[in-house]
Amino acid sequence: FFPCLDLLRSGVVTRPLIMADNKSSSSSNNRAETESVIYICQSGTCRSKGSDAALVEIEELASSLRELDDSAAVCEVKSTGCLGYCRQGPAVSATVATKKKRNKHDSGGHSGGNYRRLTKIYTRVDTLERSAAIVEEATGGKLPPLNRLPGKRQFRLSQIRATKRREFLVSTCQWNKAMSNCIAAAAALETNDTNCSNADIDQVRREMKSILVKAGYPRASPLHLMIPSPASAFDSGDSSVARGEQGLFRKMPTAPIEGYVLWTLDRVRVASPHSATFSFHTEDVKRGTPHPRGRGKLPKPITWHVTMLGEVGSNMEGPLPWVERDYTPVSTALDWERGRCDILIKVYSDGHLTSWLKQRTSKMTALSSEQLIRQDLIRGHGGSASEAVLPPKTAMKVWLSRPIPTLSVPSLALAASNDNDDIGSPGSILLLLAGTGIVALPQILAHREPIRMLGISTPRRNHLSCPIDLIHSCREDDILMLPEIKEYCVQGLRPQHPKFCGLRNYTLLPSSRGSNNSSNTDPLPVTSPPPPFKNFFENEGNDADARINIKKCYDAAGLLQDVSNASINISQRLDENILFEAIGKLIEPFRVVVSGPDAYNIAARKHLVDDCGVDPTQVTILSA
Repeated sequence: FFPCLDLLRSGVVTRPLIMADNKSSSSSNNRAETESVIYICQSGTCRSKGSDAALVEIEELASSLRELDDSAAVCEVKSTGCLGYCRQGPAVSATVATKKKRNKHDSGGHSGGNYRRLTKIYTRVDTLERSAAIVEEATGGKLPPLNRLPGKRQFRLSQIRATKRREFLVSTCQWNKAMSNCIAAAAALETNDTNCSNADIDQVRREMKSILVKAGYPRASPLHLMIPSPASAFDSGDSSVARGEQGLFRKMPTAPIEGYVLWTLDRVRVASPHSATFSFHTEDVKRGTPHPRGRGKLPKPITWHVTMLGEVGSNMEGPLPWVERDYTPVSTALDWERGRCDILIKVYSDGHLTSWLKQRTSKMTALSSEQLIRQDLIRGHGGSASEAVLPPKTAMKVWLSRPIPTLSVPSLALAASNDNDDIGSPGSILLLLAGTGIVALPQILAHREPIRMLGISTPRRNHLSCPIDLIHSCREDDILMLPEIKEYCVQGLRPQHPKFCGLRNYTLLPSSRGSNNSSNTDPLPVTSPPPPFKNFFENEGNDADARINIKKCYDAAGLLQDVSNASINISQRLDENILFEAIGKLIEPFRVVVSGPDAYNIAARKHLVDDCGVDPTQVTILSA
């Protein structure tokens, strides 16, 4: 269904980009022959893989090429939001003006005249040579061979990427990955002693010591982690090194971990055969707040996420005994400030953190459906699904980070972007959410009523009072947050113009559980293991009414039958026809937010930009 996915293995995807009718396009038509633009993804995932360094490299190479070769096209280098290729980052998009071939369908009225923009998507831009090749192709120029650079200069350029990546990991408190990066940098310095000094090695060792202290190991020495190899064993999969010969990091630290607070898991509410909501509480005031304020500082409206540490023991991601994963809570910022947090998580059989979490909480979800009904934990009119409460003696502790900004409000652009102040408030919003990407919905809608939902007062211009439409793609056995979505739809039907509430329109696109349609979500292969909560639809007792009540909670058609602004398209994938219709209902200027698995994000962006002519700057992509 998606031709662009067939080219991912080669690392290049080529497609024509329809130029949007905006102010910048009309002013740049005269320079269409010679101007090119390179966009470097600056999403959190790509930055953790070194896209900051790719930005620096490409800027320097493009500037140098223009000085060396007058015939090279003018090249502008910019940062951008997520391009959808999170698992294959760092990702780069290069847009070049090319001669447009006329055909019988070409009316000649396109804003680009006789030229069009040809866009290439590059993945795994993780070397200086890769960056140089992108610059040469985008400009049509030729850089001098990189191997002619002085050895020390080559080595310094190669270290930029590791340094930039480490700076980002430290800024987001991802200590395990940061330590892995330090170990690789130290090994590279020791094997290139002719191009580096002892001061360089000492500097990396000081960084390692600082990270160990922040990670809760103040007495550990960096010498225990120095590896005499040119690459990180944790990235290469060397399990012997990952386990660590000294065994110093097999247990969680007893000292505090900077940026994290221990939360107690209260209960698990099973939401589908594949997903569950984990509820936590804490009284530690160091948990922070999504909206810092006070002492003359006003709260900045954002959506946010947290990082969870999974205590899996030895792993391939670094020397510390945990893995780090980002999750978006479905509870509000006000709940967080009151010491409560709900996180909706899909459990994967091969996921390090989710497998550990499921194993630790298996007793919490072992109750039969009949027992849950008798405990009044399920309500037959569409309330919450199966819920199990962890006995106090077996309550487990989980490390959660302080809140990390995700999107700026009301622009709904990435919070890390520098252009948020120039975007302004959208006239309407279209949400394209798939799978667990649906968790972005509650936080966005909470900004319709910031005082009641967030406990903060923001200027009226920052309220999301515009129409919001949702297209929700998922598997038929993993439909999440349906009762809450119904309530949002009901709110959207109430007369409230010009201030909108809830959802104006909702479209559900459930695919069959055995479908190979990757535009909707990641389908379950035929040979895959059973779902983690396989008894969700089953009743271990003899109470047939209990089984019926459970299925009623999950029956989309029955739950939404009386909601006029909600529709269901069975076995329908997201395509250009659905998007054309949805975009036609939007009010300019609009914003499109896409969140789902990588394949869904790539396909959705392709339909929006290529097929529907949406300006890429109007699209925000989040990885779910």
